[in-house]
Amino acid sequence: MLMKLKNMVFQVDQKFGKIDVLINNAGISSEVYFLDATEEMFDQMTAIDWKGVYFCSQFVAKKMIEHQTKGVIVNLASNQVDGCWPRATIYAPTKAAVAKFTKNAAMELIPYNIRMVAIAPGYTDVGWQKRAILGLKRLKITHAPFCNNEGNCSRCALSYIR
Repeated sequence: MLMKLKNMVFQVDQKFGKIDVLINNAGISSEVYFLDATEEMFDQMTAIDWKGVYFCSQFVAKKMIEHQTKGVIVNLASNQVDGCWPRATIYAPTKAAVAKFTKNAAMELIPYNIRMVAIAPGYTDVGWQKRAILGLKRLKITHAPFCNNEGNCSRCALSYIR
């Protein structure tokens, strides 16, 4: 896995001459109860959601330093950093690791004029069965005051009614 990441960073650097921005958005989730989780599930999710973010950030930061690029690295964490949901005992800790790593690494990158930030988006409807897992009967979309959209809206918060 690390060689693939290193290769990818090398190829992008070669093609464009430098890297200004990295957005670490790769991630997987396997909703599984704690007592049913396997080592394979744990290893796969932590490799992609946590290890991948760590080393991709490192490889890109080294290229930014090499080229003296004032860049930014954006890591996607999750609202599960602070919230709790069932069947997220692997996913949520990987995203908490991303959030904490980002704060620590950001301090180390200050002397190089590289910013590292994390964002923790809320629930995104990607077709998972969250309603069934949480025992929710219906879904209500709460539109932001600036929103004029009707129906499903990716910019506004979802709220659940039991």
